[in-house]
Amino acid sequence: VPTDWETVQRFTDLPVTANDKELLKYAAVVADSNVFNGVNGTDEVKGALNAAGKITRENMALVLDRAYLAVYGVSLVDFDKSTEDITVADLAQAKVEAQAAIQAVRNLGLSTVENFNPKDNVTRANFAKFLSVAIDKAEEGEITTPETGEVSITSLKASKVNELTVEFNKAVTDTAAAAFAVKQGTT
Repeated sequence: VPTDWETVQRFTDLPVTANDKELLKYAAVVADSNVFNGVNGTDEVKGALNAAGKITRENMALVLDRAYLAVYGVSLVDFDKSTEDITVADLAQAKVEAQAAIQAVRNLGLSTVENFNPKDNVTRANFAKFLSVAIDKAEEGEITTPETGEVSITSLKASKVNELTVEFNKAVTDTAAAAFAVKQGTT
């Protein structure tokens, strides 16, 4: 949770004076991680959150793609580049920005229908199912973080007085890329 969630407005329709502090806090999370850009918003300038509004299936695909990027460090679209496209008969009806995310959702098995109906609203139950399937597939290893991108530390433990155990997000083939320093008295 961003430390400034109570002082910096993220969406045009959600002032920091809003009574719903939980909404304010988690709106900051999804804004700062670029999972939600808001209505007519971009990564740089957020639009309206429209918290009580509906979400279209095409926007849901974008949210799933961005959420996967925020959690796993790679988007569904980037992960999907290694798979073959499965037909989405109405893909051309979707806004251009969402087409790759919709195709990835279909290719990775999060959607199993040929007509995605991108302009239709998604129900909360449908959204929960899409999210649940994405989480299940990630946990089962069907959708995983590919061995690309930057090396990062996932765990650092003091295993003995003079010994650290470091776990990385992937195999380290370039030790210079995985270099880090521990200085006494720092956290």
